[in-house]
Amino acid sequence: MENMAFDIQVFDGYSQPNRHFSFEITEDYEEDKWHIVIFEKVNDELPYEHIDTVEVKTEKEVFNLVRNYYFAYHEGEK
Repeated sequence: MENMAFDIQVFDGYSQPNRHFSFEITEDYEEDKWHIVIFEKVNDELPYEHIDTVEVKTEKEVFNLVRNYYFAYHEGEK
């Protein structure tokens, strides 16, 4: 079976309408079960900037990471 690779885009419309995150997710990459490269774009005039690369073990951890990243930034803006 082929390994999965996909992107998730998260748009933060609450604290900063133009801020959004991009998660490039690859299965079984560089000895990681799930390899995730995270980019942030703070406005439409700037390109995406790499902010982190992480490895997680399960699909649930992938989605928890995306959720936690979004809410950590959202909560920090209050």
